[in-house]
Amino acid sequence: MMRNKPLLIVIFIVVAIFVFVFLRNSGLSVRGDVDDNAPVVDDKVEDITGNDSDSIDSDAVVEKVKSIAVEGLEVSSVNDIKVISVEAMEWSDSCLGAATEDAICAQVITPGYRIVVGADGRADVTYHTNNTANSIIRK
Repeated sequence: MMRNKPLLIVIFIVVAIFVFVFLRNSGLSVRGDVDDNAPVVDDKVEDITGNDSDSIDSDAVVEKVKSIAVEGLEVSSVNDIKVISVEAMEWSDSCLGAATEDAICAQVITPGYRIVVGADGRADVTYHTNNTANSIIRK
């Protein structure tokens, strides 16, 4: 029995890593304080499509960011939002380069966008997204 102990430890570690990677890529939260249905506010992530199978074009991503920014910039309409810049990115982790201190991020290249929006009389706001726009983080 003692000879099998190192093997059992290795198997346990491999299974734990597999479960972590699966949960991280499935869109399920591994943090208890994230509400998947909450709007994006400060560093919260919102799943807005429920689909992360294929990328969508940058115009569609920008429109999703603008719809979220209406609340963040406290304006009445998407038409009040001005797009300052859109930059295609390859984020170095699954947290889109915007990890908080207590976040657990897989170290994988994640394609997406850095989008800066603004409205008259308000400070510009930067959003980080993945290429499917199912993860959008206000930076």
